[in-house]
Amino acid sequence: MMRSIIRAAVSAGALVVLSACGGGDAGTGVRASVTGTYQLSTVNGQSLPFTESSSGAVVKITAGQLVAQSDGTFSETLTRATTPPGGATTTQSTTSSGTFTVGNQVIVFTYGGSAGTALGSLISNGISIQNGANAFEYKK
Repeated sequence: MMRSIIRAAVSAGALVVLSACGGGDAGTGVRASVTGTYQLSTVNGQSLPFTESSSGAVVKITAGQLVAQSDGTFSETLTRATTPPGGATTTQSTTSSGTFTVGNQVIVFTYGGSAGTALGSLISNGISIQNGANAFEYKK
C-alpha cells in the first residue's frame, strides 16, 4: 500500500521533463554522487512515524532505508506498522530493488517487475523522491 505511493508510475509530464533533461547517466561521476546509504527522515515534510489511514486501517511508516550502489542498482526497505480496525498491530519490513539513472539532477528509480518508476532529486545530504503531492526525504 505505502510502497505504491513511492513507486507510482511516471506521469507524461515527468517524461517530458526527463526528455528535456537528457535522461540517462551522464557518466559515473554523476551516479557516484547518488551512491550511498540513506535513512528515511520525512514523508510529506512530517518526521517519522508517518501515519496514514487507509480502508479503516492505520498505517505508520516507522523506518526506511535506501541503498544506491555505484553500478546503478538500488534497494529500498520500508518498515510499516499496520493496525486494522479492532485488530492487533503488525509490523512488517519489505524490500524492493531495481535500477536508477541520473540526468541533470533528476534521478529515475525503476523498480523490478511491474512495480513502476519514481522520480527523485539530490538535496542537501540526501535524496528527495516526489510522487504527485507526496514527498519522501532520505538523508545520509
